[in-house]
Amino acid sequence: MKWKNVKQLKAAHFKRLVGVTRNTFDTMVSEYKRLLPASTHKIPGKKRGPKATLRKEDELLMMLMYYREYRTFYHI
Repeated sequence: MKWKNVKQLKAAHFKRLVGVTRNTFDTMVSEYKRLLPASTHKIPGKKRGPKATLRKEDELLMMLMYYREYRTFYHI
């Protein structure tokens, strides 16, 4: 399930699915974005590997759903 589908849920359904309230989730996302390491590459923009395809909200949502239900990543 992706963030664009989950953000439309009512507060009770959101907490039941994710395990935290929406305000706590928003705080977690802002802290996650704040604490991301800055790029230390010599040439900016020249990074190896593919670019991330998930938004930070989706990454955090996957982690919380995994911790809450211990589902496999195939189901998430």
